[in-house]
Amino acid sequence: MQKKIIAPGYMHDFQCLGGDCEDTCCQKWDINLDKKHYDLLAEKVISNPDDKELFDKYTCLHDESASSGNNYAYIKLNESGYCPFLNTAGLCHLHDHYGVEPLSDVCAFFPRVLSEYDSSTELTGALSCPEVVRLCLFDDSDLYAMTKISPAVLPREEYPVSRKIDAPEDGYQKHFTEVREQMILLMADNDYAFETRLYFLANFSSRLASHYHYGCETTKSVAEEIKRFQNKDVKNQLDDYFFKFSNTEPVAVIVIQAILQLRIQHEGNDKLSQLAARILENYKVDYERSEDFDVYGENIPPELLSKSFLQHWDKLNSRYGAVLEEYLARYVINCLQREWFISMPDPFVYIHMLTIRVAVLRFLITSHPEIIEMVNSDISFEDSINHFNEKIVEIVYLYARSIDHNHTFLHVVFQAIREQQMMSFDYSMAFIKL
Repeated sequence: MQKKIIAPGYMHDFQCLGGDCEDTCCQKWDINLDKKHYDLLAEKVISNPDDKELFDKYTCLHDESASSGNNYAYIKLNESGYCPFLNTAGLCHLHDHYGVEPLSDVCAFFPRVLSEYDSSTELTGALSCPEVVRLCLFDDSDLYAMTKISPAVLPREEYPVSRKIDAPEDGYQKHFTEVREQMILLMADNDYAFETRLYFLANFSSRLASHYHYGCETTKSVAEEIKRFQNKDVKNQLDDYFFKFSNTEPVAVIVIQAILQLRIQHEGNDKLSQLAARILENYKVDYERSEDFDVYGENIPPELLSKSFLQHWDKLNSRYGAVLEEYLARYVINCLQREWFISMPDPFVYIHMLTIRVAVLRFLITSHPEIIEMVNSDISFEDSINHFNEKIVEIVYLYARSIDHNHTFLHVVFQAIREQQMMSFDYSMAFIKL
């Protein structure tokens, strides 16, 4: 019997925009084929000599050492970095001519992410798709509750599962859903500022981590910690402490600058890297024009970068702060629903890395040249909100494509944070307080 499929509200109405999308997903990424769909596609293209020529030129088998039934072949990108089967209308030629059945799972289902736990299949959306960003951040439907959805919304009956738990192997998996639910409730609590809610998550996960982690057996304290964070008085005390805490160290901008520079060095030709380079260059130009200018190598002095960033942030927050809080909260909830923190050694490691990702995203939004121009202009909130939202969509989906969904790059960042001994609650505060 097929498991019921549940999804947050924004995914109930998702439809691919195809050629109307502002930026095709058929570029830059590897396109893997399992053996079943490789064989189906090879059979289909036989009937068309032009398609078969393209198939033979661009579809390659993996080496035997790396080959498997699920990772059997791949489609090479063309010289411009696009899928060779992408037509001039921005549509997939294979899909247009042969339907969805012979397509690889990634081509057929992106940006849908399907995960299985117990009796349910969860459908969430990847923010590397601009339309998913729009629906997730701006739609009025219920983002937080997972509700039943018809299997008919999926491209085909048989679907790929990104992660699953049939029978929990340890206490970490056993209590996953209840811990995640509490995390989502903390982030969804609009009685508190967004930064405070991030602090709640860091505090909650830090307290859990010592006895709730990968391979743990006894988890009797999990229920106690969940109950503690359901207490309004406890949250009010944490809220009061958080706003009294003063962060004067520019450690967050040091890490953010290093992450962006690393991304630029490794993938300088992608759109996110180009934006990051433009942003850092603008900060550098501003610094070189200032009375504080001094030779400091390639980097901007962290104290001055932090000061300049906060000046931009104060202006941005005064005009768009309320809507931006909602967008960032929805971003975090999407991550919690889609990624599953049990992929990390303990919940704190996941939340700590998530706070760093949020800090980088906030830096990019705040420092985007067009957003800076908007907040420095006389244009009203009402007259500028649509353009502001367009920039938010652009930044979030580019960020997701280049960093959030780039597991190799995130692993490099994770290793660097751990080697620098920055995997601690004290450092979480620095990134949250950015």
